[in-house]
Amino acid sequence: AAQDFIHLRSLAGEINIPRQVLIEADRILDDKGLVKDSASPELSRIRKDIRMKINASEKTIGHMMNLARTSGWTAPDAEITLREGRMVIPVLSAHKRKLKGIIHDESASGQTVYIEPESCLEINNEIRELESAERREIINILTLFSDFIRPEIHTLLHAYTFLGEIDFIRAK
Repeated sequence: AAQDFIHLRSLAGEINIPRQVLIEADRILDDKGLVKDSASPELSRIRKDIRMKINASEKTIGHMMNLARTSGWTAPDAEITLREGRMVIPVLSAHKRKLKGIIHDESASGQTVYIEPESCLEINNEIRELESAERREIINILTLFSDFIRPEIHTLLHAYTFLGEIDFIRAK
């Protein structure tokens, strides 16, 4: 049966990806190619902090949304929404001075303004700082991984080319 695949064997050549490269890739990356929380203790801590801050922000803005709704500052069907990556409350323009915070946007009709409550500003700023720290840590992890696999670049490029050819053959 080995003779049945002689052309594929000649395409593959001597592909032999070192086991440590595969183990390290599996340790760092998930099935979708995203960096796992467990890729480093620092990334795990940062992501845990982000989740905690997001929960605190959602709780605070939920409380403020209920206050705005019961006070009649919002439309009856209004919901918390995102503007510029921040959770905001859609407040009727006539009541925009009643809810302290930053106005991030205004509806096309001008009847609604989107306010980030003052009580959420600090938490949301901390979330943005943590997201920046997360990006820096991911860059650090991927830089170290790149340094780790660099000696195997020729083997990996050969495997990459082979996979492209196999994909092409299967598509035909």
